[in-house]
This record gives sequence, structure tokens and C-alpha cells, in this order.
Amino acid sequence: MFFNYLRTSFEYDCFELFLTNPNAVSNVNSKYIMNKDVLERELKVLDADTIARRKDMFLKKLLQDINGMFKIKKSSGFSYKTSSL
Repeated sequence: MFFNYLRTSFEYDCFELFLTNPNAVSNVNSKYIMNKDVLERELKVLDADTIARRKDMFLKKLLQDINGMFKIKKSSGFSYKTSSL
């Protein structure tokens, strides 16, 4: 689950970078100009299958998994003590 969140976060950050590119052109090849409306839609719309929705979904699942791990440790009676120097 962590890697799915990491991948979608990377995609989200790349789209934000493309959106804020001041020249709206690629640094490598200027013929690939991305549509600004499509980029804004991918970053803001949560109703359709967009990067923003997938990032939000994977973040919720990741937090549920993390909370579940701590609940298992509490219910199994696992405890630890820290030593002081």
C-alpha cells in the first residue's frame, strides 16, 4: 500500500510541476505542450478517476493499515520498555 501511495504522490507532484512550468513547454522538446485545463482537472477533481482522487484514496488506505498495525500490537498485549542511560 505504501508504494501505491508513493507512486501516486510522485505523479501528483509531476503534474503540479508541469502546471507551474512558466513557459508551459517541456525542457527537452518544445513540441509536447500539455493542456493546462487537463492538468488542473487531474489535480483538483475528486469525483472522477483522477490523480488527486487516487492519491487521497491510497492515503486513506495507508493510514488505515498503519492504525490497524498498532491496534494489533495493543490487543496482543505486546509492550516494550525503554531503558534510560
